[in-house]
Amino acid sequence: MLDLDTDGVGITPWPVAKQTDRSKQTDRDIGNAGRMLDSAAQLARDATRRKLARRHRAGTAWRWRAMRLRVFSWKASRPARDGAA
Repeated sequence: MLDLDTDGVGITPWPVAKQTDRSKQTDRDIGNAGRMLDSAAQLARDATRRKLARRHRAGTAWRWRAMRLRVFSWKASRPARDGAA
């Protein structure tokens, strides 16, 4: 629906809201944005908790894998001696 603008610009393709409900609308938008941020933070916290729980469940296997990786990268970073693989 097209409304005629009052400041002489012409036709705006959106309904022009009155000043009173514009402030209510802005408050509602701010509230929605806050809620969305809250839920995003909650999702991030959940993901972190899941990740930590998975590592905890893996327990020794996780530590073993990390240790193997450390040893491997330490070997790879040393200069190779001749005759040694």
